[in-house]
Amino acid sequence: MPCKLLNLCEYETHKLVRIQSVRLGSLKWTFNGVILMFICIMMLWNKEYQEHDYVVSSVTAKVKGVALTSLPDVGDIVWDVVDYSGPSQGKNSFFVVTNVIVTKKQRQGKCPEVPPYGKVCRTDEDCVKGFWDQHSHGVQTGACVKFDVTRKTCEVSAWCPIESKKKPPKPALLASAENFTVLIKNNIRFPNFNFMRRNILPEMTESYLKRCQFNRHTDSSCPIFRLGDIVKEAKENFLEMAVEGGVIGIQIKWDCNLDGFLRNCLPKYSFRRLDEKESNRTLYPGLNFRFARYQTEKGVEERTLFKAFGIRFDVMVFGKAGKFSIIQLIIFIGSTLSYYTLTTVFIDWLIGTSCYSKEARQNYSEKKVESVQDRKQCILCVSFVDENHIRVVKKSHKKSLQQVKPISVHPCKDDTEHLSAMVGVLQKGNNIIDKPPQVLPRPNRPAWCLCGCCLPSTHPQEQLCCRQSIGRCITTSSLFEQLVLSRPLLEAVLLYREPLSDLTEGEQRIAALRNCSYRQYINWRIGAPPRESIPVMPSCSVWRIREEYPSQEGEYTTIISAGCDTSLPLESLPLLVFYSVTITQKMGGCSSQSWHHCFFEYETERMIVVKSKVVGSVFRLIQFLILFYVIGYVCVVQKSYQETDSVVSSVTTKVKGTGFTNTSDLGARVWDVADYNIPPQVEWWKKYPVGESSFFVLTNMIVTPNQTQSTCPELPNQSTICMSDSDCLEGSNDVRGNGIQTGLCMNYSETVKTCEVLSWCPLEIDINLPEHALLVAAEDFTVLIKNSVTYPKFNFHKRNILPDVNSSYLKQCEFNRKTDPDCPIFRLKDMVSEAEEDFQTMAIRGGVLGIMIDWNCDLDWPEHYCGPKYSFRRLDNKIPENNVAPGYNFRFAKYYKTPDGRETRTLIKAYGIRFDVIVFGTAGKFNMVPTIVNVGAALTFLSLVNAVCNWFLLTCTKRRDYYSKHKFTYLDNIDDNAGEPVSYL
Repeated sequence: MPCKLLNLCEYETHKLVRIQSVRLGSLKWTFNGVILMFICIMMLWNKEYQEHDYVVSSVTAKVKGVALTSLPDVGDIVWDVVDYSGPSQGKNSFFVVTNVIVTKKQRQGKCPEVPPYGKVCRTDEDCVKGFWDQHSHGVQTGACVKFDVTRKTCEVSAWCPIESKKKPPKPALLASAENFTVLIKNNIRFPNFNFMRRNILPEMTESYLKRCQFNRHTDSSCPIFRLGDIVKEAKENFLEMAVEGGVIGIQIKWDCNLDGFLRNCLPKYSFRRLDEKESNRTLYPGLNFRFARYQTEKGVEERTLFKAFGIRFDVMVFGKAGKFSIIQLIIFIGSTLSYYTLTTVFIDWLIGTSCYSKEARQNYSEKKVESVQDRKQCILCVSFVDENHIRVVKKSHKKSLQQVKPISVHPCKDDTEHLSAMVGVLQKGNNIIDKPPQVLPRPNRPAWCLCGCCLPSTHPQEQLCCRQSIGRCITTSSLFEQLVLSRPLLEAVLLYREPLSDLTEGEQRIAALRNCSYRQYINWRIGAPPRESIPVMPSCSVWRIREEYPSQEGEYTTIISAGCDTSLPLESLPLLVFYSVTITQKMGGCSSQSWHHCFFEYETERMIVVKSKVVGSVFRLIQFLILFYVIGYVCVVQKSYQETDSVVSSVTTKVKGTGFTNTSDLGARVWDVADYNIPPQVEWWKKYPVGESSFFVLTNMIVTPNQTQSTCPELPNQSTICMSDSDCLEGSNDVRGNGIQTGLCMNYSETVKTCEVLSWCPLEIDINLPEHALLVAAEDFTVLIKNSVTYPKFNFHKRNILPDVNSSYLKQCEFNRKTDPDCPIFRLKDMVSEAEEDFQTMAIRGGVLGIMIDWNCDLDWPEHYCGPKYSFRRLDNKIPENNVAPGYNFRFAKYYKTPDGRETRTLIKAYGIRFDVIVFGTAGKFNMVPTIVNVGAALTFLSLVNAVCNWFLLTCTKRRDYYSKHKFTYLDNIDDNAGEPVSYL
């Protein structure tokens, strides 16, 4: 309907077809009840009426316990928390040493390599000078030397003696660590609700915390855990796990309901082993790392190497909170209301099946569907005397109407009212059944005529006979004479319609009788024609009437029918007969009927079918686009039928490789993993590669040896250059300086004076960075990344070391994007190249490289389809002009004691590459609730098709007024008394 200002005060509503049927009414309410119950269950079970927010968490851990061990060549050692618990470099983890291999008094020198990594040799020719690989302990010198009584191996430059023990002691040296306890403090927050809570609940007093210990059955809220109990809850044996170490996940789940009296927000603890414990499935079972403690002996640097085995505990906090939201409730209800249309769709389909008779289906279809023809089509209806149904056909420009195949067939409806009226008119003594009139066959009978009484015509739509097979013509019937041609009957019909009409003889009276005769035939043989169809009389009947009531001039009136471009006889249009049939239609809702009538009724919207190719094409096109969007994008791409969960991850890394440098400050030196793999957040001697999912590899350095606590001139700059002591302020501390000013002005060089400072002297001069990286061999180092992921909502766990991988494969594999994309061992240079950077350039000043592990899993498929995808990207800004401190560096120091008891140190400004392992991903799995919500939203979206097509039909088409006439029914001034029939007594 065109949009006009006056239309704003109009109300539009759908037409309804109401069927009073106990079966259909019961079925309707049953379906609606089932849909309502299902929607309510889904809403309450999954709390779809709530807004949700995910937890933000902070964790701290404090370990307590003391253990006594006896180490070979070392003696009895008491281990306290400083010894066995490495610093918690990660936000949510802590490490406890349970076993150790100690190699004492290592010095830089030459010694035979240790099998199996050392090559067994016979002569010097079997050894290659300068050779090393990722498994060796040093660089070969080219000499073949005696290893033991029976074997010789290639000599290497390394820290000697080389660590010889490969297997850790059994039982574990710190097996008593199972009795250690850890206090876990977990603060959580749900930002959207401004809700905060701790796992140490408000009712927990200090006295309670001093004596409580977590127990699944008796005290499940206590935040103090015994390590042995944690491992046991993870279904592992602590004494066995302590030998080689491993990784245990402490999972804290916060699922909180923040609605009023239903409020509930308590932590739930669970435990699981995260690493692979089977030695044949991984290259380095358990968890271990090396660190060293350095000292000097008679001016020579020594170190004690520790290979520490232990258990790392990763605290994983996840969960969400929900709170009632009217917006979410409206969205859910709005998304599911469209499911009620399924009741109508199903019952309409049921009525159209063989469950109902053909007559019932036909009747329902006529009431339900109203056809509106396109302006280019002309739909005709015809009736043959030798068939008991009416044919609906399309007008053809080529075929005669007699030969056109029907597009539909409708049963003939017995017009008993019409027959009664005719009998009433003729009951004065006229016999209805009389001798049949004699009608002679016409000459030049056309080929399409089967009764022998038709006349030729050049118009295909006028080439119609009264029969489909050869036989007697309808004009020879006595009823044709009495009902169609009888002058007294026709005059009575005309007077019934116009009581005061003048029926005097003349051309006007003959024309009126002829037109009335046409109408009589149509009502007799066709009755009320199917909607939007034009009844057509057979040629024999038309010319028989015209012979009875001829036009003096031989011309007969025709019209151009709406929707047709050809002439049809005026009298072939359906008009009112002389009698009136009153049809009473009950209107109103349940208020005008008893409740059981209302309950046992089925209502369905009445449909208007527009048979227009243009509108139909627009309708199907929009339907296709919406379905393509819903199926192609929403379902296939976005997988909106799935419930999703974010990954919870744990990462451990193990770097392998050996490098050699020769500098003026350090001399010839071999660097192993204990030297160059430095977590920059901790002291030099505490190199625990745990916690954060990152590791650092040293590639370049500036060394300042033999520093002591003393005084020396400050480095020259604008604020430190002086002329006399008065230019220096005693006690002044410049944040960019190197110490505390003493108030004296000292000679820095022959030409420059600077203020003296109390500091570690001599001061570091860090402006002369080597142009080429010192540890160039680091590009060939390799790293094994172990990644364990969990999707808590689905209780799904997996590792990046896939199930079909074994230790023999891991010994020889190396990640390659094309040939070996699943190998978890990476060459450092390859990772930097994948990030489109040059390793040697990046190694000079250092940088930060991201190792992205993508776990996007569709859990509707088998588990082996869920695997990691690796990618690499540089994370820091490498443009010096745009960067305050380009690259990546930090300082650390090695501390020594001189024979006279003074403390000295060697300061190293380390440049290198930090590798951050970033794990992310989402898992999806089919769930009924998101499926219902998204399908419901899609069904609602489909209603836009009708809205767009209605606008197009009533606005953009030429016949919008014609369509509007069929689309709308206008009722004026509806009130309580409108439409009530008036009775006269």
